[in-house]
Order: sequence, then C-alpha cells, then structure tokens
Amino acid sequence: MNTKLTKDNSALLEKLETTLHQQIGPQAAVREPDYDAMWLRMEVELERGTRSAAGNRTTSRTRVRKVALAATLGAALIAVPAYAAIQYDWSALLHGREGIQTALAQGLGQEIERSITHDGVTLTLHTAIIDEGRTLILYSLDGEARSDRFSGFSSITITDTDGKTFEVYEYVAQSADSEKGSLLATGYFQTDWSPNASSEAVSFSVDGITFTTDAETPLAFNAADTGTYRKDVHQSGIAQVELGAFAQPDGQTLIRTTLIPESGQEQAPSGSLVAYDRTGKPIQPVKGSMYGTPNGSGGFFNQDTFSATDLLQKGVTYKLLYSKQSEKIDAAWDFPLVLDKSKMAHASTKQKLDIRLGSGETAVRINQLTVTPAQIRIDIELGKLHYSPFKDYELWVDGKAVDLAFGLNREKNLGDAFLSIDRPADLKLTSDSLIELRARHEIVIHQGDLPAPVQLTNISGQKQSLTVDVGGYPVVWTYYKQDGNLVVQTSSEDPNFGGIGQTYIGSKRTLSDERSSTIIGDAGNSLTEVYKNYESDFAEMHIFSYIEHRPEQEAKAVLYSPTQ
Repeated sequence: MNTKLTKDNSALLEKLETTLHQQIGPQAAVREPDYDAMWLRMEVELERGTRSAAGNRTTSRTRVRKVALAATLGAALIAVPAYAAIQYDWSALLHGREGIQTALAQGLGQEIERSITHDGVTLTLHTAIIDEGRTLILYSLDGEARSDRFSGFSSITITDTDGKTFEVYEYVAQSADSEKGSLLATGYFQTDWSPNASSEAVSFSVDGITFTTDAETPLAFNAADTGTYRKDVHQSGIAQVELGAFAQPDGQTLIRTTLIPESGQEQAPSGSLVAYDRTGKPIQPVKGSMYGTPNGSGGFFNQDTFSATDLLQKGVTYKLLYSKQSEKIDAAWDFPLVLDKSKMAHASTKQKLDIRLGSGETAVRINQLTVTPAQIRIDIELGKLHYSPFKDYELWVDGKAVDLAFGLNREKNLGDAFLSIDRPADLKLTSDSLIELRARHEIVIHQGDLPAPVQLTNISGQKQSLTVDVGGYPVVWTYYKQDGNLVVQTSSEDPNFGGIGQTYIGSKRTLSDERSSTIIGDAGNSLTEVYKNYESDFAEMHIFSYIEHRPEQEAKAVLYSPTQ
C-alpha cells in the first residue's frame, strides 16, 4: 500500500493530521470556538454603530441579529483565494449542484488531497464540503487504463469520534474517457453525517472497487401469453429470471420481472427488462416502475407498465440488461482525517423555530432554518408520520419560488425529516428578505383494515370484478387465476384515491410478497399482487392501509420576516 499527500508539504501535513487523529482519539473532538461570545462581540459592535448613526438610538437584539444574518450571508460572497481543487474541472460532475459549486469557488471547502494506492489503483480524496447535516467529498480514481467500466465500491463508511459508523449512502461516479490516460473516474461521496463540533477526527473507509462490462440475455417472452416465462441466467448473481404479463385497466400491460439470486446470495441482484420494437428502438414504460421488491420466496421483482398496443405489435423483442463483473479489487482504502466545518459555519446561519405546518392528522412542526452558501435546509419533526405529508414543497424568498426536496434524516430519530436544496447561485438573502415555506397536494395514508373484508368467490381462470367502497372511494377489485397463482388487482377511477398499500388474506395474514413500503405521491392508484400457488377458490381480502390525495390542500409558514 502506498499512502501519500499530493502536495509538496505532504509529509508535514500528513504527520500533523495523523498525530491529531491519534491524540484526539475516538472519544474527543477538536475544541470548538465560542460562537456565543463571537455573536455577542458582533452585537456589541453593531449596536455601537447603530447608536452612532441614529443619534445614540438603540435597536433591538432581534434587529441586530438580522443585520448580523445579512452580514454573515454576505461574507460567503466575498472573493477569497480559490483552493487548488478548483483547478480540477468538477463542473460536469456537479451539474445541478449550484450550492456546492459556489462553496468551492469561494474557497469554503476543506482541502484534503490525500491518496492511497492498492493493486495499482489510486483513490484520491480532494476536497470536502462540510455543511449542516451532510458531508460531501470529491474524489478521483487513477490506475492503468482499462476497457471495462468502473462501477463502484462495495462499501463506504465514515466513523465519528464516538466510534459510531455511518454509511455513505450516495455517491455519483463519472467514468473517465479512455483518452484521459490513467484517470479512471471522478465522483463524490455524500453522507448525512457532519461534525458535531467545529472539527472532528474521523476514519473514512472505502472497501472493494469493482469494474464491469455491460451484458444482456435475450428473452423469448411474449406479452400475449398468460403463463410464466422462465430462463436460466447464472450471470451477475442472477440464477434465473421469471416474467409474467398482467392486463391492466386503460389498455395497459404490467410486466413483472422476478430475479432469482444465486444460492447463498441474500442481496437483490441488479437487472432490468427492456422491450424493443421491430426497429430495435426501446419501448418506454407509460408510468413509474417498481424495483427490488422481495417476493416472499427468495426472489426480487421489478414491475414495469407499458401500453398494451406497443407490446402486442409484431416484432417486439425483450432483453434482460445487467452489468457483469470483470474485475474486483478486494482492499480497503482507509483515510484518517480531521474534518473541519468552521469555514462554512462562519458563512452560515441557523435559526431555531417552533412553527406548525399544516393541520389535522398531517400537521408537522418546523424546528430549524439553516442557510449556508451551499444549501438551504429546513428541519421538520414528523411526529407519528413516516412519510412526506405533501407532494410538493416550495421556498419563497421575496416572491421567488424555489422547489425543495423532502428527505428523511436517516441518521437520527425516525420522526426527523428535512427539506433542502442546493442554494441557487442567484438567490440573494438579506435582513429584509421574507422567507416562506409553501406546501401543496396533501397526502394522507389511512392505516387500518376495511370495516368488512372483501370476499373473492368462485376464483377461476376467468376474470371477475366487484366494486367496494374504500374510505368513500369506489375501488374495483379484479381477480383471477393465472398459471396456478391468484392475481388480485385494485384500482379506482377517482384520481384522488392513491391506491391500496398492501393486501393480505385471512386471519393468518398471508402476504403476496414482503413489500415494506409503497410508492406515494403519484396519481396512479392501481395495484397488482400475485399470490403464488394459490389452491383455494375463495379468498378473504384485508388491507393494511390506503392512500388519499388532496391536491387542493395547501399549507404555508413564514420562516423569516423583517417584521418578526
């Protein structure tokens, strides 16, 4: 193993960082500056200046903090020397991440520039952007040129000062072009973790690097057949693939692709079905798909919905696409680091809040607003909810709307969530800004069973239907046997009915699969479930929940106002 820093003063800096890491150990953090004292000094100076300009007339502490807020936000726009990492072109990788690019351009990242080499492959950590509730680290991968594609890492973790390990749940990699010589890929690691103190000693570990090639298996499948199509694959962890077609309302066909993993493999194998027309052009699904759902028998299924007309035309062919591992380096790239968020923190501001958003069973509480040069984040307490109570969120700043993304804070309590966005480069904030959160299209998940179970009688190969009231919505239940399995479909013509969460049969709660969640926030409300090897001609159907859409419902909250 070769470990080095990529700067001329590498030996000194590496020794310093390693020493700090060893001395601090897993139980302590680098001492944090006294920010309260800092704010107090700022307030005193601001109050002096205000009194002098206004004939010794004092202003309130609230107003002082607003001025300080504007000054803090403005500090991020002051030109500062750019880091060496800016010399690396990250623009394509960070497309759409304006806040991260702004932070880099203003020198608010922490330069790392450390490299570790295993088996001829060098992983370099370049720059960390350490923000509220997240850490992003830019990296590059170098080594001998390969015709195969870098596909990712086996695991990525970060261990904090308390010895707690956090998964780096997201990374984006761009495979480099072959003409770029030794550069194999660039990307970034991202995690919900960030230092509790100003600085913190951590261990950042990357295990296993994999290179793959694209592979495919032709499938002699016909969507007009009602039986189950099977084919052995024995590639990329897939032992066998099963396909079944199920007619849907409105002239659509659902294809369920079940991937059976090789013996001893518990993780869901990766593969996707693609249908091609007679010209070889891929046929696009007509709505969102579902991937990697356990089927209760050791397999994992995907569901894609197509136009029946598209699939039944002449010359349609099918392929299973997947990545085939061509090389794997079983090694650990371990970096002892001291991550420091002080530069970003000094150009950021937090405001504690206690504001109710919404009403009734979907009401939540807003706890904090954080504004940094890289992001805007709103922390929310969901209470007993485990999902986003609205489909759309917008942040309004002085009349300008910016879309927000909803996310669960997976490293904290289950009821903690947040709304966030990479801060747009043209979004200006001052002490006179009005900041509002607006939400629309309420989503309600009603937990619990129906008042009476749905009785499916005389089950046979012939399709039968009955309409049942579910929460005031007419829901059509269609059922039949296909290839020895019971197929149950539920749907409603009312677009405000969001669908049945999951059904089960009888008091023993026989499930069609091991699905633990469902897609919400979608106008589609049809659900197709397959009960394997069902012998009886009767079924007593129950539900765990159903979803209701209220698109007319809106909620808003003022997060910051000059008059507050």
